[in-house]
Amino acid sequence: MAAMLRSMAYGGRGGVGAGSGSPFGGGSGLSMPQMGSPLSGLQGLSGLSGLGGSGTRLMSSARPGGRGPRGALDAGSIVARAIQGQLPPGKAPENGLQKFTVLTNRAVSAAFPQIREIGGVRADSLKWHPNGLALDVMIPNWNTPQGKALGDEVLSFVMANKEALGVDHAIWRQAMYYGPGGGEPMGGRGGATANHFDHVHIATKGGGYVRT
Repeated sequence: MAAMLRSMAYGGRGGVGAGSGSPFGGGSGLSMPQMGSPLSGLQGLSGLSGLGGSGTRLMSSARPGGRGPRGALDAGSIVARAIQGQLPPGKAPENGLQKFTVLTNRAVSAAFPQIREIGGVRADSLKWHPNGLALDVMIPNWNTPQGKALGDEVLSFVMANKEALGVDHAIWRQAMYYGPGGGEPMGGRGGATANHFDHVHIATKGGGYVRT
């Protein structure tokens, strides 16, 4: 299983890697999915309340040291509010995103107000972005110690709440993460964006689209 996951991480058959496009466009020229807003027909995202499940554990730690995200509410409270549809739309445009991706977009945006840009649906050679399954959380000043620390916090937040947010995997600083703990190193792909030094790539399990 570990060998298969490593193969997928390098963009092999099944393609778990983030693809070759930039976070806000480009890619391989695949057409964008044509579908209604995932929020249509819902009051906020109250329709997501069943996705987390009553037994889902909401983790309050956003980093290994147990501290919450800077300038934000308790991480567990933020995730719970996202599941109940009590958070506003996130930084990524939500049209074309699937349910768990919308949930993650809103939770990350609320937990980290210093994040200004999140990429969502775009053309790419792999399924994640074109199908509304992935976000690219752009890290301000990524090449500074403060930027790295912020990216580490975002990664810890989504991994600690992986089940509740429906996260499949994340990529940060040239490593693939499937849960809390160490990541699997990835081969070099070129610059800072291709190697995920300037953004945290978060892929979700989807959950389906909400149509009008």
